[in-house]
Amino acid sequence: MRSSRRIVAGTTAAALAASAAVASGFSRAPVARATGRLHAEGATGPATVRVYAEPGGAFALLDSAPRVRTDTVVVSAPAVIAVDLTGGAVHVASGGAVRLRVDGAMSGASPALWLTTTSPHAVFDRGGSGVHGGTVPR
Repeated sequence: MRSSRRIVAGTTAAALAASAAVASGFSRAPVARATGRLHAEGATGPATVRVYAEPGGAFALLDSAPRVRTDTVVVSAPAVIAVDLTGGAVHVASGGAVRLRVDGAMSGASPALWLTTTSPHAVFDRGGSGVHGGTVPR
């Protein structure tokens, strides 16, 4: 059986491999990560910060030994948080009535370069596409 694909002069080996992967339904391309480093502090005074991730999201606190986490962590502000928003959102919420100022630089596959908000509960969206205030969980 003959292949229906044509090889065009000047095509690179990488382009041919990618074409073969797509034709076979199997892609070996690495996934580009949407990552960032956030800084959270109380906007009006001392604050307690709760950080948690939705399924697929991950974070690491950078004030201690960095470790990727998916559970809920409570720390005192200010806090520096590395986030991976590739597969899910990360929430940064105040432990009380104090509003938090959370901002940070994004990199990799994130369409945003910088995200910032002042809210008692900030949700950093999957893919690093934005940030919005959420309802404060009890």
